[in-house]
Amino acid sequence: MSRFDLHPPIGQLLIEQQLANFLTTHRDLLEVRDHLQADTAPLPATNDREFYYGEDHAAYWASGLRDFQNIQRHADRLGIRLGNGARYFELGCASGRVVRHAAICEGLEVWCADINHRHTEWIRALLPSSIRVFTNTILPTLPLDDRMIDVVAAFSVFTHIDDFEFSWLAEIRRILRPGGLAYLTMHTEHTWQQYKQAWIRDLLMPLKDSIVDYRVSDALFAGDLPRPKTVFCWNAGRDNYNATVFASADYIRREWGRFFEVVDFVQDGHVYQDVVLLRRVG
Repeated sequence: MSRFDLHPPIGQLLIEQQLANFLTTHRDLLEVRDHLQADTAPLPATNDREFYYGEDHAAYWASGLRDFQNIQRHADRLGIRLGNGARYFELGCASGRVVRHAAICEGLEVWCADINHRHTEWIRALLPSSIRVFTNTILPTLPLDDRMIDVVAAFSVFTHIDDFEFSWLAEIRRILRPGGLAYLTMHTEHTWQQYKQAWIRDLLMPLKDSIVDYRVSDALFAGDLPRPKTVFCWNAGRDNYNATVFASADYIRREWGRFFEVVDFVQDGHVYQDVVLLRRVG
């Protein structure tokens, strides 16, 4: 494993980037000063976080805290308190954007996995040793016991899964306790309508000659989501991310509802992705 390039912990970084301005910009975050003090781990270099937020390292850190606090809020709605021995598992954790904040939550047992071994090694080497992290594969199997997890989260994971979609849903259901929450982000028809002339077009147009299932053209971006489940695939060599997936809310209610109770949709709940709130029943 090659050496990691690192940035200072958020508290040190903000001394250089005007703490007062940061607190004003992110005033929606709860107890943010306490989190700034508690998180003493370094921040990953941009290439070790899949280039999220570019060189704005403070915004990257804040986005993880915001997502974790949103998980806490929705878990509270369902009577799940993330603490007192509760277990949180994140599928597709990358280099710990969210789990670094979960690890600070008192009494919460944190598990996570990612398909990228470098990401899991980053967490293992640099985030709190209380985090139980492992590398998973594309196959829908996890080395976790039945019904052991209270909350499962997956950010920008099902937006890339096609063939194993239902198997992964079944595996998530298996590890969730009855009443447990699955907090999954997805591109829906709302995402399509909001961003088809923005980042979606910017992503797909350069790939139009490699996408065989749809004709990528101006006509495509002028219309509705082509199918209830729409998958744009392209040849990306060894890149794990060679598909982007969209699913309508009706599709999710019908198909994901075979595995879970579909509790709610939060539009733009994770930047430009919608959050699907699912509860295991029985």
